[in-house]
Amino acid sequence: MLRVQLVVACASGKTRSVPDRLRLGRVPTHDVRKRAAAWRRRLARGKPVAAAELYKGAHWRAALAAAELVAETGGQAWVASAGYGLLPFEAPVRPYSATFALGDPDSVVPPGTQSRPDDPADWWDALAAWVGPVPGAARRLVELADPKGFLLVAASVPYLRAMTRDLDAARSKAPGRVAVICGGAGRGHPLADILLPCDARLQAVVGGALVALNARVARKLLAEPPAEWTFDAARARLAGWLAAAPVRERIARRGMDDEAIVGYIRRELTLAPTSASALLRDFRDRGLACEQKRFARLFRIAQES
Repeated sequence: MLRVQLVVACASGKTRSVPDRLRLGRVPTHDVRKRAAAWRRRLARGKPVAAAELYKGAHWRAALAAAELVAETGGQAWVASAGYGLLPFEAPVRPYSATFALGDPDSVVPPGTQSRPDDPADWWDALAAWVGPVPGAARRLVELADPKGFLLVAASVPYLRAMTRDLDAARSKAPGRVAVICGGAGRGHPLADILLPCDARLQAVVGGALVALNARVARKLLAEPPAEWTFDAARARLAGWLAAAPVRERIARRGMDDEAIVGYIRRELTLAPTSASALLRDFRDRGLACEQKRFARLFRIAQES
């Protein structure tokens, strides 16, 4: 029987408290290889928890539902983690904070540094070179690609950027058997030929918060699979959903000055620790507008003051 391998990006929200030593921003060096080696040593200490139990939030609830569906068909679910690399859902991991999102204090690309476009992919490769918490488990997406199977990846644009080289190798290994769900990835993306059609219009089809769109679309595709698991068949299925989706009205968000945004961030941080990217999503969900880099800068100001 054909096996579907599902890969979903991790979530910034955690069910366990994260110690300072397992925040990537606390690893000082900016050299990718040295930083990855230092980071791996830090991950060796602490009480582990199953990866499926570590994350929380709307995206992760959708990811867990999709993972259950893929398991029912004999497939397997995997996590794409900025802290660990590629992981089985049941892998034992320590609570950590690391992300491919730019501007976050625990970003793979340290805020305020001169980074190269390949830094996220180099970090992904550096983590893949490590045996990981489950010896013998796949560490690269290309290992999951199978001409007789199907590899389905649901990830945000920053995570897709990190995995592009790996996915390029996967599509070469298994033509027509690799597909990516990534709302926001443009037509000019290097992986355009394996991107399934996905944008905000599908929110009306799959429901839930927009932040969980990729995982929810993956869940629906697994619940209502195409007649055969090929890229063309999966693309036709999503194209049909898009054609039937209602026209999405553009949200008019209200702008705020720097002082008001810093005040908002401070108030939210007193309620619960969070990341700049997670708080920006909440900020926008409230109908407020702010460019990502500007919000990240103001987030740092709020933390330091």
